[in-house]
Amino acid sequence: MYGVYGNLITYYQWTEFGQPWYEDYAAQNEGRLPFVSPSPLVRWQYGANNVSEELFNDGNARKAYYQEFITSDVLTKDETTCSNAIYAEPANTGSTSYRVCQS
Repeated sequence: MYGVYGNLITYYQWTEFGQPWYEDYAAQNEGRLPFVSPSPLVRWQYGANNVSEELFNDGNARKAYYQEFITSDVLTKDETTCSNAIYAEPANTGSTSYRVCQS
């Protein structure tokens, strides 16, 4: 699954919103491009320059395969408790936590 999420969101955000918006804006503003905050701009540029439609489709296939595996083999249905498992993913190595306030 390495890289799948990033590739999916950057390609989708660029092709479904960023690129059409740029084109519409340029057409209405003498070819100028709009200001875009750095955070989405980096994602859109990455999606435009590094993620092809083929890579996007491969990512969707990998996501579907992983989703099927998780729902059929890991978090399986249980009629009494809804699911037979709890999935927890550590957010860090334990050296820091965004949930702990430092004073």
